[in-house]
Amino acid sequence: MTKQHTAILCLLLLCLPLLQAAGGAVVFGVVPAGESAGQGVVVRRVAEHTPAHAAGLMAGDVIESVQGTPTPQAAALKEVLSAYAPGDVVRVRYRRSGELRTTLVELAARPEPVSEEAKPVAEVELTPEVQLQFAQARSRLRIQLARLPHRMNTQQVQADLMELLSLARSVPSGCTTWLQGQDVQLSLSLDYPGGAVELRCCNGDLFLAVQDPASSEPVVYPINTPAERAALPHDLVQRLRQR
Repeated sequence: MTKQHTAILCLLLLCLPLLQAAGGAVVFGVVPAGESAGQGVVVRRVAEHTPAHAAGLMAGDVIESVQGTPTPQAAALKEVLSAYAPGDVVRVRYRRSGELRTTLVELAARPEPVSEEAKPVAEVELTPEVQLQFAQARSRLRIQLARLPHRMNTQQVQADLMELLSLARSVPSGCTTWLQGQDVQLSLSLDYPGGAVELRCCNGDLFLAVQDPASSEPVVYPINTPAERAALPHDLVQRLRQR
């Protein structure tokens, strides 16, 4: 991989967890610092040239509410933002070094895809070392999925997905990475008794796509929060434990 490819890929990976509305309509521009203690969304990074950056938000700030609605965790912040449209101005209350502050954020539209066709993120040489890296990351992901619904380590899952993304598209069949606008996305097919289960990463959110024999379209289950993971069908959880 050339230095230019490496730089472009690093930039794309930084865009992966960029916080957007659940419906994908608006961009806010902060990267949450993992799970919070329910006291607000701790900002790990603010992306440049985004509404949050223009409003003066900084890494280390703790976002407590938007338009008066509490945001104890990142999921709550995404839910609040999903009610707004590009161009809306929202009042954000946050703490910086213990001091309570308020700023106005004008939400922006999510960028349009570069083209209608999926575009590969990057390309690397398919060496035995790359194949081994892919196989190891894939195996670790299967182990984490076998721990659903309550013992899955989401940080480990994200780390393994990042490794698969860094391998780009030159990997064995069953893994697809592509770029839509500023979003790096991944789809990984995992074989289980009874059929394949797809692990999808879209805009930093995780989903399981299961093909239902009675339907032409797969059934998609989000697995981003403890509540979503607890709601997974029992038969799906049992299938994931059959490695």
